Amino acid sequence: VDDTNSGVVVDGGWLIHQISWPAGKLFLEIAQLYIDLLKHIACGRKCVIIFDGYNQSPKDHEHKRRSKNCSGAAQIILDPKKKCTMTKDKFLSCQANKEQFITLLCSLANGDKARMETLVAHNDCDTLIVKKAIEMSQTMSVEVVAEDRYSCDAPTSHRKSH
Repeated sequence: VDDTNSGVVVDGGWLIHQISWPAGKLFLEIAQLYIDLLKHIACGRKCVIIFDGYNQSPKDHEHKRRSKNCSGAAQIILDPKKKCTMTKDKFLSCQANKEQFITLLCSLANGDKARMETLVAHNDCDTLIVKKAIEMSQTMSVEVVAEDRYSCDAPTSHRKSH
């Protein structure tokens, strides 16, 4: 169903935690699982995925909390055609690895014909998510998919997911 009068804004931080990484898969195959999930969420609607930037973020404490149970992973040079040899948590515990994976996701989403757009916030993405939802709501109905609760005076709907 192609609905040109509606859109969805997805919190990239929420998205990253929605997929289990199957052992022995190529990074490209893992990234494609996320693209498939985004297509399912969007159902033909315009889809904007917004990721946190990692310069200096108010969420630094949350990023550290999420990675505290992971033994640090060595930084790798992500090759989409190579197999991932570690768990998702271990891989993402290295900030440089996480940034490379987000870059791969953005490349696939932006190259997809499914009306996807990706943005990486300078720091924390929460404000950008709300701004983008308000901007889109000027011309279409908008759903925000995120773990955090957003509050704005725009005709948006919200699906809280854990």
